[in-house]
Amino acid sequence: MKAGVFYGTRDVRYEDVEDLKLNDDYFDVLIKVEAAGICGSDMNRYNRIFDSPVQPSVNGHEIAGTVVEIGPNVDNVKVGDRVGIEPLNSCGECLYCKIGEYQLCLELAHVGNKYSGGFAQYTKANHKKVYPLPDNVSCEEASTLDCCAVAVHAIRLVPIQVCDTVVVIGQGSIGILTAQAAKAAGAEKVVVVGIADNVLEVSKRSGIGYTFNSTKGDLKEYILDLTNGIGADVVFEAAGGKSNALEQAVDILRPHGKIGHLGIRDTLEMPFRATYKKEVNLQMVNSFSNWSIRTEYSVALKMMADKRFNAEPIITHRYGLKDIKAGFDAMNDKRTTGAVKILILPNKDL
Repeated sequence: MKAGVFYGTRDVRYEDVEDLKLNDDYFDVLIKVEAAGICGSDMNRYNRIFDSPVQPSVNGHEIAGTVVEIGPNVDNVKVGDRVGIEPLNSCGECLYCKIGEYQLCLELAHVGNKYSGGFAQYTKANHKKVYPLPDNVSCEEASTLDCCAVAVHAIRLVPIQVCDTVVVIGQGSIGILTAQAAKAAGAEKVVVVGIADNVLEVSKRSGIGYTFNSTKGDLKEYILDLTNGIGADVVFEAAGGKSNALEQAVDILRPHGKIGHLGIRDTLEMPFRATYKKEVNLQMVNSFSNWSIRTEYSVALKMMADKRFNAEPIITHRYGLKDIKAGFDAMNDKRTTGAVKILILPNKDL
């Protein structure tokens, strides 16, 4: 089969790799990949930021496709079904798995990291991680469900009240979908803060009523004016990297406000005195797992089917597998390209 194989810093190649086969007990569903999203973590590996998997590797964990083969004990999907794939695979036996917080499992491994992922014509998964798609959810939309599930996890860990003003700092797919989740949870006002007008327009098209370009005005002044001088109730930090988003978050929060930290960064630097005086509540948000008796991935899928998640506007670019490097380079230059979510379509010639 064809795949995009990662060899090192900004080195991904369109190559032939060995065909996948259902030859073990765990990975018992073979899927033809219809769409695979480029995630921020994929970009970190492409640019060799933070930890990277052993290379060469086939990455890509935001995946949807069509079932082409199943193992003998699979009864929740059949050949021909369109499905979304939850990429998290945990041990199932440790304390954290047993209490449903499997994102904390020390043995956690991802399709698209440890295992061959979605930047290929085919991938495979365990049947418990494969979710049939309703007719009104396309494979392209479903490839964003991993991001949607992170957003669901965020509003579980940082609950939203109906009178809240919620600010999301970060205009990527995680940021925009977290804003949509906050709106679906009943927030009175939801604001997405970014640094590029062309990308902020995507937030507006996805249904977010308030956006602010922090390079063109005073964010604190804007939020205080929006909240009658009170400040934001909740801020989700979805920028990460080397941004000053945490400083901004503390600055615009009201006393006893809450920060949900979704962004990935090397070090945690915050203005301590202001954080201390306001008694800010800081909650880390790492991946996703279960919400009561449901997986957060399934909650995200239901919200998408009900149109509470609107993924179509955030899908800004599509590339065929042979042009995967161009897709990654476009994501590396988001301020110019206006990219939010770039999809690789491995079985289409674009």
